[in-house]
Amino acid sequence: MSVGMRTAIISFQDREPGSPTLARYLGRTVLEHQCDMAIALQCQRIVCFASGSHGTLQKLADRLHASQVDFVVALSTPDLVSKLPIDGELLLFEEAVFPEERLLEELSHSPFVAAVNSEVGVPIGYERIDPQWAWAGVLMAPSAIARSFVNLPSDVAPVPTLLRLALQNRVPIKPIDSALIDCGYWMRESTAVDLRDKEKRWLTSQARETDIWAPCLFMAERVGLRLARDVISTRYERGPTLVCAILLVLACALGSIGWFATAFATIALAFISGRCGETIAHLTNQDDRGFRFLSSAAEIVICGLIFLSAPMIYGFTRVFVSLMLFAVLILAKAKAQTPISSLARDTALLAITLSLGQLAGSSFVVAAILCGIVTANLIWIEYRGSHANHHSERNDATR
Repeated sequence: MSVGMRTAIISFQDREPGSPTLARYLGRTVLEHQCDMAIALQCQRIVCFASGSHGTLQKLADRLHASQVDFVVALSTPDLVSKLPIDGELLLFEEAVFPEERLLEELSHSPFVAAVNSEVGVPIGYERIDPQWAWAGVLMAPSAIARSFVNLPSDVAPVPTLLRLALQNRVPIKPIDSALIDCGYWMRESTAVDLRDKEKRWLTSQARETDIWAPCLFMAERVGLRLARDVISTRYERGPTLVCAILLVLACALGSIGWFATAFATIALAFISGRCGETIAHLTNQDDRGFRFLSSAAEIVICGLIFLSAPMIYGFTRVFVSLMLFAVLILAKAKAQTPISSLARDTALLAITLSLGQLAGSSFVVAAILCGIVTANLIWIEYRGSHANHHSERNDATR
């Protein structure tokens, strides 16, 4: 075994269906999140100290092995000790403890025993380690402390024993703020309700700003956040993006048979679905190029539908209005923090407007009016900006 290896030890003794370790947060169990935190803290091996075999362990092992992570299960204390490195560091998780990853990263620069004020921690189940502190359920210590197990009975409980050995070897106690526990950033034996509340808080904090000038974007962002609670870490994560692609193909088919109002409405649904998928990708730090491509494709399909829906009598103007609308929307998107920029980004609102225009008589006329409005607005923005700059230069010259 390599020297300097960092090994995580995760306790999994309660295998009942309602176990806090098996409670889910953002689609994964607390046990899986503990493993993900261990990987984030550069642990090369994860040893799960379990009371017996469990289907969750096999699924977890398959996932981690596919990610090139060494995951092993220990069913007894001697088995656990035999899987620990001779040198390096141990990262120990008490069963069902669930801190925020960023908090562990702040602590993990050197060995530590995470502790919380005993007056706060002991009443809610944390183990007292001295009159002032209670163990917060996570520690990192030199692997050498595990050598003391050879002098102990084979049936000794490894987690509390490792805690005592770390304290005897003067591993520093690092206090955590009690407010972190109160706010749910450091949890232990959480119920499903606790984790749902934590889930809602986290998703709300990740919501991106959208304004009243982009109502469909605002709605899609909120729908995406709600949908994320059910699909993150499942095979359906890419579902909204796939639905977006299917709806765009359907819109093209509807346009080809002359159902233009329905085709525009279908594009609106496609864009909202794609935006939901992009929100989920944002939450999971995945690439969102698929949505960007589909968003551009939706705008191109809209231009094509405007061209096809226009009466032949308009001739070349059909092409001009379609391309002009596409161009002015690109220019409008570049105007940051303006209502016209927000409107230009809301492709679903544009599609709905054109659908209503088609029902009223002609989406082509509506598109031409939109071109004029957007162009006039862009000219006004440029004029106002240049006039303000000119006025500022005159004031500077006067001074």
